[in-house]
Amino acid sequence: MPHSDDDESVASAESVNSFDYEDDDNLMILFEADSDEGSPTNIEQDVEALPVESRLLWQKPSLNHLCQCRYRSMKVNWYIMERFVMPARKLSDTVIPGLSLDELLVMLHYKKWLVDELTSDFFDNLNRLRERCGLSEKVNAVYPITTKGLDFMCMICCESGPLDTFLLSCGHEFCVPCYSQYLHIYVGKGELIRCMEPLCSKSLYHTDVEKILQNGISTEVDVIELKLSGSSSSSESQDSTFAEADFKNYELSVINEYDLQFDGVEFANESRPDDAQDPLLRNLLLRAAAKLSLDGARSRYKWCPAVDCENFVELSKDTRPHDYDYKKTNLLTNVPVVRCPASHEFCFDCQFENHLPCPCDITAKWVKRCQDDSETANWIEANTQNCPKCSSLIEKNGGCNHMLCQHCRFEFCWICLHDWRQHTQSHWSCNRYKERKEDTSGKLQKQNALARYLHYYKRFSVHQHSMKGDERTLANIHRYMLLYMKSQTHNSKKNVSWNDAQFMSDAIRSLICGRRTLMWTYAFTFYLEKSNYCDIFEGMQDYLNETVEALSRIFEDVGVEKKKKQSEENIMQALTKKKSKIVHLSALIAKRQRLLVECANHGISDGSLIFKEIK
Repeated sequence: MPHSDDDESVASAESVNSFDYEDDDNLMILFEADSDEGSPTNIEQDVEALPVESRLLWQKPSLNHLCQCRYRSMKVNWYIMERFVMPARKLSDTVIPGLSLDELLVMLHYKKWLVDELTSDFFDNLNRLRERCGLSEKVNAVYPITTKGLDFMCMICCESGPLDTFLLSCGHEFCVPCYSQYLHIYVGKGELIRCMEPLCSKSLYHTDVEKILQNGISTEVDVIELKLSGSSSSSESQDSTFAEADFKNYELSVINEYDLQFDGVEFANESRPDDAQDPLLRNLLLRAAAKLSLDGARSRYKWCPAVDCENFVELSKDTRPHDYDYKKTNLLTNVPVVRCPASHEFCFDCQFENHLPCPCDITAKWVKRCQDDSETANWIEANTQNCPKCSSLIEKNGGCNHMLCQHCRFEFCWICLHDWRQHTQSHWSCNRYKERKEDTSGKLQKQNALARYLHYYKRFSVHQHSMKGDERTLANIHRYMLLYMKSQTHNSKKNVSWNDAQFMSDAIRSLICGRRTLMWTYAFTFYLEKSNYCDIFEGMQDYLNETVEALSRIFEDVGVEKKKKQSEENIMQALTKKKSKIVHLSALIAKRQRLLVECANHGISDGSLIFKEIK
């Protein structure tokens, strides 16, 4: 379509990034969704209108707004439903009717969950497929747990009846406790489990594996209860202690309930599989098989690196080149930042936490520098001297320059490193200026390098510690909110509604994300060459720092009020009065954080920001 020259000039002007912006602290800034994504209300309605199968495919844009990749936050039970259970049910309803879900799961497991290969082998030679999968000739066979009398003896433990036993179509029968121990050993491997007889190839259903394991656990519980039944009953004081403990546990459970609601606030409007409704999602063998499958596709799936987090993320849409290597580029447009269902943000490529505006290779260098002993060696070089006689390293820990080597007992001057006996009144020459030779040892350079590193590391560490402090303060505020809301359920008059307190979720996430971005800017600037553009970046860094500290101070003041024995109602009213300021600062942090990342990416892409090699 033809267009005028004016259109071209407008387009070219819009393509140039500009970081000069009006930053009025009195201006109220609200969170807005991207124009191409539609309003949140429309998105939620579209999701609810989709069937369950389509909702599982729901994707999210990367948290790095410069990256075009899309991802899906996943849990293991969601993966089991999508990749294992749903394909088996679909095969049962369409292509392979007449087979039970148990047999189809065994077949899919044997074929590495590849539906096309299963259907091909099914129509090619069904009997051969069933034999290789370890299924019996009888279709949809059922294998219950039975109780044997005194005439039965298990060939593994040599125990005689009455015993609960289990056998497959092969006829090899063993007691349930032995089968349970056998399954505990092999279930973690994620592969099909065969009969306990070494030469037998019959496979156990996934539901039978769970049934045997649960039966083995219940047997152990029965034994424990029998032992406890003979013990004496507890006293009244113990009963009161237990009642108090139960009340505390109830309070903690209520608090944890709210924490889970907050942590999963992003996923509140999405329909996800519930393992409480479908026992297959809790199946230990299917969970192990899912983990085995995920580990085999690490380019597409990455586990969350947070401690004790069992969630993972799928990079569902990768817009980067096929041969892309994150270790060889510094462009921030290629850094896919994702969030797991537990709200942990991390980089999909290097699996460090959200490290914007740092590229992945700079992040790896900084982490390595902070963890290894390279800076310890630099400190030794900059703050110690070698004994002139035996070359032992000596640190000066006092004011006197008369040094005594503890190794060879040589006395020397710390300033000039000459024999101290020469420092008589007539030969004292340390205070006389001598033309300096070239510093071949590079000691002054190492001292400057160490001071520069400590400058940035101290600020990185301070913000890292402050972020943990913010998390503790905000967690306490959330608990005050919860206890107050719970207390209002019994009152007819409500001063603060639940919707009035929802602005806290955005504020808390904005503060933590802003603090994290600010923390990584110091690692970013540590590796930068000094330039005018670097000064601009540091100026924007100061703006973000100012806003983060202002919002953090508001929450800190609320925590101080709680220490003064203020009630939850007073704290909530104080927060509500400051709602406009909190919302304003939250939006301002998000805006300045976004501009800071754009500034870094623009400087890297056009060569205004250059990283230097630091050994």
